Amino acid sequence: MHRYGLERRNDHIQVPEDGRLCLQLRNDRNIVTIWCGTDRQDWQRFPVQMEVSGYHHNVAYDFLSLRQAICAAGPGAASFRNLTCRAFA
Repeated sequence: MHRYGLERRNDHIQVPEDGRLCLQLRNDRNIVTIWCGTDRQDWQRFPVQMEVSGYHHNVAYDFLSLRQAICAAGPGAASFRNLTCRAFA
């Protein structure tokens, strides 16, 4: 995870040998919380949350609003599947 341009590592979340990891992100009143899991049942919450109300064009140049994004970096390959986005009431 990157926050304020810095990498935030978490050694408590173990990536399985096959490299498959499920992610769940929730933006609740501009507080983003991330959960990771391997089976979509046993979720581990990432220990750092992000307050994102200040991420808009007045402080971060030419974009109008915060959008969801997933990025893979480093050597190797990545694929993303079964992406969904839902609004929560």
